[in-house]
Amino acid sequence: MERKRPGVVVVMAILNLVFGVLGLIGGICGGGLIVLILGGFSAMAKEMDPQERAELTELISLFDQWSPLLLGQITLGLVLSVVLLVAGIGLLMMRPWGRWLSIFYAVAAIGLSVVGLVVTLTIVNPAVEKLQAEMMRREGRLEQHKGFAGVQRVTNIMSAVTGSLCSMVYAVVLLVVMLLPSVSAAFAPDAEERPDRDDTSWAQYGGLR
Repeated sequence: MERKRPGVVVVMAILNLVFGVLGLIGGICGGGLIVLILGGFSAMAKEMDPQERAELTELISLFDQWSPLLLGQITLGLVLSVVLLVAGIGLLMMRPWGRWLSIFYAVAAIGLSVVGLVVTLTIVNPAVEKLQAEMMRREGRLEQHKGFAGVQRVTNIMSAVTGSLCSMVYAVVLLVVMLLPSVSAAFAPDAEERPDRDDTSWAQYGGLR
């Protein structure tokens, strides 16, 4: 007997497929953008005077330090997007592994978002602030920078926290849905063998007649 598809499972399966495709597109575009930025900076540096080249070299060095971290996050994101796509297909087919893959994705995505937030707050944001301060110093606007540095710092923190929370919303919803007793029962090994309650009642009624 074929498993019955609860409506909420169908909805989550479709969302898995949609977000999985969007994640793949975003990851590929993000990785390509990093490569283009680094290549563009290198090309620009060849046409600059020594002072401008020195400033750009510092920026390139900063990107070189971040690029392994950024590429690592993008790679993990791509892997999780593939997992989400496969999980969506498994949910549509009502396969237990589709539910377990969805749970794995949700836990991994939440963990990745938390790690990304910590890295942003402790490494990326301070480095950006330091770079901005240095650029302002060279332009003779350091005092002006000090005037709004606090506001800029709070804005960067709020942006990082908001972005992480938004990225975790679907993962949390998916995890909660997959752990619902009704969803768990629908994917239970004996779910295919259990007759539908309404069908059983109708059969008994027919038998009594």
